[in-house]
Amino acid sequence: MIFQSRVWRALRSKYILGGLTILLGLALITPVYSTPNLSIDGTASNSCSGLTSCSVTPFGTSNPNDVIVVLATTFAVTFNTPTDVQGHLSFALRKTFTAGVTDSEWWAVASTALSGDTITLTSTSGPASIGLVVWGINGANTMSPFDPSSGVPATNSGTATCSTPCIYPVTGTISSTSNGNDMILGLAGDDVSNVLGAGSGFTLIAITAVAAAEFEVVTSTQTGLSVPMSLSLAQIQGTGTANWVMIVDAVQGLPIPPIPEYPLGISVLAISTILAYAVIKRSTITK
Repeated sequence: MIFQSRVWRALRSKYILGGLTILLGLALITPVYSTPNLSIDGTASNSCSGLTSCSVTPFGTSNPNDVIVVLATTFAVTFNTPTDVQGHLSFALRKTFTAGVTDSEWWAVASTALSGDTITLTSTSGPASIGLVVWGINGANTMSPFDPSSGVPATNSGTATCSTPCIYPVTGTISSTSNGNDMILGLAGDDVSNVLGAGSGFTLIAITAVAAAEFEVVTSTQTGLSVPMSLSLAQIQGTGTANWVMIVDAVQGLPIPPIPEYPLGISVLAISTILAYAVIKRSTITK
């Protein structure tokens, strides 16, 4: 009886130990949430002079459910809505801004990945000079792509003048954003084919002779955000002068609930369950 009592106490303690080990594993199952990242997915650009239309080709993306953005810089002409040869895209105008030169921003949703597509902008008023930049954004909210704040889109313009070649600052400002997961866009154009570049903290998406686009991904809402770019101004007839325009915007990330992951807890739970089973099995065999 004494031997059986000792065996039972030992067996019971091992069951308790196994159970506590499993509970520890369960307690460590703490979700680590992950959200899709906003990223550039495909770029293309082109400059056209004295033509009634301008195209980028081939244009492709790696992922479905992208937001496709078109930036066009033009001079004193109007244009039809961009079209794509494969018929996957239905573009909507986001913003047009004119101040000596015109910047226009269009967008569309690509439900499938694009391959070898051609996107074309056609003039409604004869030949024109056109700078065209196209890119895809993956991880955006395709149901409502743009940050709902009244602070976007915003615009700015100016005239850059240098007596010698210089790099002139071009800047737009976003007064506020409402979403904490945005891709900030800087879209600039000028009228004398100078070289536009990305500002500090931003990454260049693509560039043509008269247009350029940049981006930065932010992880918190913004207030009074400066969106800088640069204009490398060459000397023209003794004084380098260029009119520039800029649209700044914010594309928001997906609002879907994050997908929980349990890397530590599941590992501990799996190991603890195996150990508990081994303890109980060994105790049963011993008995």
